[in-house]
Amino acid sequence: MIELPGSFGGRQTPAVAARKDAAYRKFADELRTMASSIDFKVSSRGWCYILEEHGLTKDKFDLAEARINICRKTGYLPLDFTATDEARVHRGTDGTETDFQLDDELDWIWKDIEEKLDTYAPVRWVDYQHHYVEVIVEKVDLVSLNAPVCKKVHVPITNARGDTDINSKAQMFLRFQAASRRGQSPVLLLEGDHDPKGLLIHDYMRKQFLDLVGLQMEDGTRLEWNPNELEIVRFGLNEDFIRANNLSVSNNLITGSGGDLANPKHPDHKKPYVQQYLAQFGVWKCEANALVTRVNAGQQLMRDALAPYIDLNGVARYEAAIAKARKEIRAAAPNY
Repeated sequence: MIELPGSFGGRQTPAVAARKDAAYRKFADELRTMASSIDFKVSSRGWCYILEEHGLTKDKFDLAEARINICRKTGYLPLDFTATDEARVHRGTDGTETDFQLDDELDWIWKDIEEKLDTYAPVRWVDYQHHYVEVIVEKVDLVSLNAPVCKKVHVPITNARGDTDINSKAQMFLRFQAASRRGQSPVLLLEGDHDPKGLLIHDYMRKQFLDLVGLQMEDGTRLEWNPNELEIVRFGLNEDFIRANNLSVSNNLITGSGGDLANPKHPDHKKPYVQQYLAQFGVWKCEANALVTRVNAGQQLMRDALAPYIDLNGVARYEAAIAKARKEIRAAAPNY
């Protein structure tokens, strides 16, 4: 049974400070112990679902997120204890703030060479596949969970965070356009929440691509491909999977903005997509973060979704070609 640290408000006497320190240390130690059995990082929200398996109730999720972040900000946990949203990663550091020594610099250069030899890929993955596949997920936890599965078959995975910006959509459009011109069949796999809007993501995504047709990039490239050629498949979370794996659900339809779609006073309550959801499923939803408690099932769900579109014979031929090329370049490197 997990116990969250209290608020410890009021006068901070030495005794109160000691109790607070002990509570936060105990909480942080419990999180570290749980983290040792997970081979990927989880967001603060994802940790709430893990803690639910240890007695945390849904009404304490927001409080648990806050306590985890306090632990990170005050040193009870490492600052990077939780998963990082790649969309918010800082780029552009030039390294001049570090005082490098010559030996250190040479070590880094050699490590860079070794990495390039290990990742050398003079053949294109796309030449070994009939389909060009990308995956969009709604939560950063699903990236952490599924990245190893997607990496094995060289499929890009993107965290939409509820939506992706127009530049990201345009770049994805151009990749699908290029695939179509190569003669491949473009496929977009979608995995997200089970809620009224989550079940509409298929149509919403296609409309976003259609809205880009005819526009032009800064370098003059035009978005000319017909998105109706794109096969879009929403593969999770679906009710049968949620029930079969006993995933945690919330008995409400509260949105990210705090409104409740189940409330007749909500401006969207009477819209067809909400009424259809209520008629079919009732008042409950399931956040995709819940998958962090079912790692094997979650990764198998991704494998099953990818399977119809990945040519395993092509995978074997590609990997053999890559292995041969890397052996050749390693043999040639010393002479060069």
